[in-house]
Amino acid sequence: MQSANLVKIFKTFSKDELKKFKKFIRSPYFNTSSATAELFTLMLNDKFNYKNNEPDRSILFAGIYGRKKFSDVVMRKLFSNLNRLAEDFLAINRTVKNKAEMKRKLLYELRDRNAIENYQKHYRSALNWLNSQIMNDELYTEKFYIDGVVSLFKSYENTNSYDVHQHHVTSLLNSFAAAYSKIVPVNLLREIAYGKEFSHPLWKEIETMTSLGCFKNHKSIELFNNVAQLFKVSEKEALKLLEKIDNFEFDIFLDKDDRLLAYYLITQYLNIVTKKNIRPHFADLKWKYYRKQAELIAVTSYTVGIVFFISVVINGLVRKEIDLVKDFVNKLKYNLVSPDKDAFLKYVDARILRAEGKLTESMDLLARIIPKSKMVKDHIRFLSILNLFELNKFEEIYSILKTYKKFLKFSEKDYSAIDINLDLGFIKAMELLLRYKFSESISEKQNIEFSLNKLFNKRFLQRVWVMEKFKDLRNNSA
Repeated sequence: MQSANLVKIFKTFSKDELKKFKKFIRSPYFNTSSATAELFTLMLNDKFNYKNNEPDRSILFAGIYGRKKFSDVVMRKLFSNLNRLAEDFLAINRTVKNKAEMKRKLLYELRDRNAIENYQKHYRSALNWLNSQIMNDELYTEKFYIDGVVSLFKSYENTNSYDVHQHHVTSLLNSFAAAYSKIVPVNLLREIAYGKEFSHPLWKEIETMTSLGCFKNHKSIELFNNVAQLFKVSEKEALKLLEKIDNFEFDIFLDKDDRLLAYYLITQYLNIVTKKNIRPHFADLKWKYYRKQAELIAVTSYTVGIVFFISVVINGLVRKEIDLVKDFVNKLKYNLVSPDKDAFLKYVDARILRAEGKLTESMDLLARIIPKSKMVKDHIRFLSILNLFELNKFEEIYSILKTYKKFLKFSEKDYSAIDINLDLGFIKAMELLLRYKFSESISEKQNIEFSLNKLFNKRFLQRVWVMEKFKDLRNNSA
């Protein structure tokens, strides 16, 4: 178990990190055990089963100590040392990457050693560097800490330092507002998922200060405040906010992490609106921000899950932007993380074939996929039904729905009540849709229409598609 956990850590290292770690453990400042360094070297060698989650300790021991009698105690100690060094390396490596933290800690040391001239030089350098950065909540926090160091230092000097102390208070407020302005919209989104309200002390004060222009020089705070408002105002008011947000210069005022969070929150709000009713303008904006997310993720090492991936695909295909979707799929598939990745990507290919009008080829590909997860199985099932509906193979749809019902009946312990109700809602909607299609009775059609409209007020899977198909059927029968 000890060595297995260590192997899992090493498998997350990039080639560059492995090279740096090799130098790290060879340094006597960090490691005085040559045997521990040798253990790492051997673990990188395929001959010693590095790719296995549990390397053979006896082979590794022999590689280090030759014919010496194997000792499990010794190996445990070596693995423990190597694990500690790996964790130290990760912590140090992350600290070194954080320039603001490095500059602040240097200032702490210079202050404690009363190295005034060096301190003043590095303080000015730190401020100049911070002022050249795209500010985020972490940098605002570092600014607060650095201003704190200066404030304390000026107190030691016993000089008139009113402005310095005032800057320290302002930095604290900016730091708090920057972090809080991101937490609140995330929690407002979670309220919808959990069905419970979060408490947000002091948020009204932050809103008031933002409206008064107190953060006019801190664009990220203003933006996330506007994003939070989306979840609290009417659609009419949201349109004005979205116009303001849409004119925001994301690339200039936000770093990559904050941009991705902002795009995510905006698309989630637009998802909520478009699920309630068909809103073309909101739907267009949703696709715009899905594209922004996808374009940013494609040039970074950010990972994505199935939900985001399929949202990009579906929204793009709805707009007939097939080539753009193919391009996104080719780029984003390297960022996709899922135990069912291969099956899911084949499903995506089948979805693209459907969009190209190749329904039979889409069905042939779906039939060859062997999915593991419920999510991918559901997507395959839904796409099969969509294809069969277009191919007028309604008997096969009835067969799938019947099997689907049985599956859900025996899956109540494995899935949440919410998931099962979403599935059952889709089944009921499809049954009503098919009844409406084949009914020749006007009164029966009216009753079915009433039932469907009632059902459309609730959430269920593939709701928008069913609504569109019902609209087509109703127009054709008019």
